[in-house]
Amino acid sequence: MSNQSESLKAGLLESIRSAGHAQPDALAALDKLSFPTRRQEEWKYSVPSFSASAYDLPSPSSGIPKVSSGLPEGIRLVFSGGRYIPEAGTIELPAGLEITQNGFHSGIKPYEQNIFSGLNEATSPAFGIHIRIKKNTRIEQPLLLIHCMPESGEAQWIQPAISVEAEEGSSATFAEIHSGKSASVLNAANEIRIGKASRLSWLHIQDCGSDSILINQTRASLEADAQLKHLVLSLGQGFVRNNLDIHIQGKAAHADLFGLSLGSEKSHCDHHSFVHHAQENSSSRQLYKGIYAGKSTGVFNGKILVDQIAQKTNAYQSGRNILLSPDASVYAKPQLEIFADDVKCSHGATIGQLDEEPLFYLRSRGLDLATARLLLVRAFASEVLMELKDDSLRNYAENLAIARLDEMTRSL
Repeated sequence: MSNQSESLKAGLLESIRSAGHAQPDALAALDKLSFPTRRQEEWKYSVPSFSASAYDLPSPSSGIPKVSSGLPEGIRLVFSGGRYIPEAGTIELPAGLEITQNGFHSGIKPYEQNIFSGLNEATSPAFGIHIRIKKNTRIEQPLLLIHCMPESGEAQWIQPAISVEAEEGSSATFAEIHSGKSASVLNAANEIRIGKASRLSWLHIQDCGSDSILINQTRASLEADAQLKHLVLSLGQGFVRNNLDIHIQGKAAHADLFGLSLGSEKSHCDHHSFVHHAQENSSSRQLYKGIYAGKSTGVFNGKILVDQIAQKTNAYQSGRNILLSPDASVYAKPQLEIFADDVKCSHGATIGQLDEEPLFYLRSRGLDLATARLLLVRAFASEVLMELKDDSLRNYAENLAIARLDEMTRSL
């Protein structure tokens, strides 16, 4: 570990100790962990470059944070500095929905124990919340998890921790929104437990500035007949690393995982997914798409593990990418590890440029080059965005994506 990394780690540990956030055993576990280097296979292409030598943990908010305008309709849960601020969002919650502050439930083992998950775990007793959806409860409106980032250039280390328990027969839709232009590190953790025959959808919108670092670690477990749909829309111009661990522990459970990354300038977006099929007759589908311009970089590393007991598993994984610039790059590594013999599993990855034939056709119909490019990349991106079934969330995500694609294609 470099001297800078050692100094950063020491400063963060001291801040956690002085704030009285962590338990001794959590700090002891952190002593054994280091910031990643390119020598580690899981971080070979995605080592964050920290803009500051020291980061401050945010102090408790003294006021109500300013929430961005134009957000979709829904039940608003607002976070500032990683902390849940109840009075800033929807006060009256629907029946069957409970929120407990300082109640983060940890217990789903990550595929890779790293320093980021360890740091978040150390402060989750102070920063974390637990969302409970009671048995057979159907939440009609989307739950908006709105993270308000610092507007100043302060270098803060922000660690929200959200756990969700969807009890048997329940259903809900979440939309988690990270946006902001500060030079902060957002080190977030989500733990999602989906009970028997429950349905849960999760949209994650990431739109942070060029100096920001976003590390998101989402872990989910599915019981019998449970369904999860998880979609990430990454628009940011900084560094993004998404670790997604899905544990399918019940029979006939299903997980859909989608991602759309729109990279420009020197942005970096890495999707690391791990799907563990631990029971028979389960299924999963992964589709991650990326469009990269400028000197941006995309990474897709997906692994599917099928246990011997998990017969009749049906698992599909695909990564598709378009490079709009000769300086953009993509690294793809789909993986299968199968111990069962009665399965249907497939994976693949493609990396290419815009097809010249449809581009020529659109130009021959009178469209300028930028507009023709925009139409083609919108069509490419739409396959992912159409998976959003809630109209307000889909319209919101589509408008953000179209605006970013317009910027990208007109700057070529």
